[in-house]
Amino acid sequence: MKCIRTGIKASLALAGLLGLADGAGAASGGGIAFRGIDPVDLFPEQTCTQCHVGGTPDMASVTLEAKVNGMPASQYRYSPGETVSLIVEFSDPNANRLGFLVTARSGPPAGPDTEVRCGHGGVMAPAETPAGATVKQRSGAILRNKPAPCGDLLENVWWATHNRPTEASSGSWEMSWTLPAEDVGPITLVVMANGANGNRQTSGDKIYRLLHTVESVAPPQPPEISGLGDVLAGPADMMAQGAPGAIASVTGEHFEEPGAAPASTLDEAGRLATVAGGTCVEVGSARAPLVQLTSERITFLIPSDAGLGNSTVKVIRRCDTAEPMPSQPVAIQIVAARPAFLQFSDDDSGLTALRRNLALVAPAASVEGRRTRPAMPGDEVVLFGTGFGPVAPPYASGEIATELRPLAAEDLRVMLGEMELDAASVHYAGAAPDFAGLQQLTLRLPENAPPGSHDLAVLLGGVRSPGGPKIEVAEAVSAMPPGECIVDLMLGPADSCTATFTTGMGILEVDTDGKACVLGSDDDLEPWRCGVDALDLSEHGAEIGRNEDGTWTITVLPEEEGPPACEVGLKISPGGSCRTVVLGIEAFLEVSDEGIACAKAPSVPFSLCETDGVLDLTGFGADIQKNDDGSWSVKRLP
Repeated sequence: MKCIRTGIKASLALAGLLGLADGAGAASGGGIAFRGIDPVDLFPEQTCTQCHVGGTPDMASVTLEAKVNGMPASQYRYSPGETVSLIVEFSDPNANRLGFLVTARSGPPAGPDTEVRCGHGGVMAPAETPAGATVKQRSGAILRNKPAPCGDLLENVWWATHNRPTEASSGSWEMSWTLPAEDVGPITLVVMANGANGNRQTSGDKIYRLLHTVESVAPPQPPEISGLGDVLAGPADMMAQGAPGAIASVTGEHFEEPGAAPASTLDEAGRLATVAGGTCVEVGSARAPLVQLTSERITFLIPSDAGLGNSTVKVIRRCDTAEPMPSQPVAIQIVAARPAFLQFSDDDSGLTALRRNLALVAPAASVEGRRTRPAMPGDEVVLFGTGFGPVAPPYASGEIATELRPLAAEDLRVMLGEMELDAASVHYAGAAPDFAGLQQLTLRLPENAPPGSHDLAVLLGGVRSPGGPKIEVAEAVSAMPPGECIVDLMLGPADSCTATFTTGMGILEVDTDGKACVLGSDDDLEPWRCGVDALDLSEHGAEIGRNEDGTWTITVLPEEEGPPACEVGLKISPGGSCRTVVLGIEAFLEVSDEGIACAKAPSVPFSLCETDGVLDLTGFGADIQKNDDGSWSVKRLP
């Protein structure tokens, strides 16, 4: 972004340049007061001090402002040829006669090392208002005996001054300012004001000066695509490719209309909109649903009806107007499938898989601020991607998925390094609920998966996903499972036991340092809660206390077994619950004593309760309905 100096910044810089001493400083509104000196040697503009001299400026109470079309002149940007209202406002409580002088010329403020440009900065004339009667225009001889480069006359410098002094301590003057017909670059606008003492002489007057550099409005720049996101960008020797319905992105600049307010990318029907803030993306001749829009990046979906073959991507600002501003098109190729995994880091070998508890599959504690743990052979992991092709039945372009729908293609292959997973290992491949264009892959790793960091890839229609994503597999550990927890059992360092808590199966463990934790089940060893001196297990229906010798004793466990497994047709009465697995995460359907139904996943944590007798679980592939007697019946499960 171009840096534009404001009037006050320019004024402060000029104050230092002139070496002003006591009595000279910044006036309100960004002006500079001069006491008995004429800076004509540095500035070609007349400053009134050629005639009016003497008075000591009173900086505390004086205000001097210039406004263009009602805004501070420092904020104004001109368009060539336009006519605007220029108002000068001045107040000096110690004066009783006021006057002013305004000049405008092209070029920046002049200084010892700055070449003076003498081109005109527009024509000033009295405004068509009663206030304008006190203004008169002038051109030319505003300098006296000024040598080169401008000569004795600045014929192209237009200026305005008072027609007669204002008999008051405050006043304003309005004039019409017609800017040059062409963009002449920066225009130096200088405003002078005279606070006179009323002695009808030129002595004892105080001259204040305000300087602004007025820049032109930058001509509107059309959108410019400089790059394609990872999904579209392929090898350097290949044309960019994408699949219908896939998430894609472009980078560049000028994607948003300057000053436009943030716009929603959802339309009235709850689908992804194809126009946001006046900006749209066209893939071929089809409008693309927009996921996210910034001035330098747009994420969108390749339209489902884009058609296969060679195509283009184009960003258009001012869509659906008489003067649209399109970018140059970028060539791409639409193919039936171009699978790609979404990663959780920018590294080439970025993390891509999640465990059931949403921990990243990676070496333990390897990512700051995130739960990480390698996968074990036999673990279930979840991955997300795009470009896997349509699902059956298909979602419309830009439609948010509300349920699990499998891929229409039946030739999906999954590779873990050089090992191909069998079809039974792919538990689900299809639409990811609550998203558009996002696809989910749920896998169970083979029991014989070797330890280490492995490349993960999928193949669809002979097309292999790009390399890079890694999945970390830990070495299988053969160990005796911990014994069952019982009341009064004492656990020392490195001891553990299993119990069925009110929130599900878990493990009580004391580490070698004497810290106690309650963890998830055997295949999900992530701490639910830990404690050094005390451990609150009240939400799990248990109690455990630390002894003086560092051991822990179990004092309370749930008397009843955990909730039964959820099954289609199961009726859950008030106070009852059942346990199931949703998207690879252990979850519970519960009905309170008051008959309110909730779905909970303690290890995430997650909780969703009914509203007006409806518990919407369609996004999770489940359905539960309320009965007349206050109970709930399970109608569908993932």
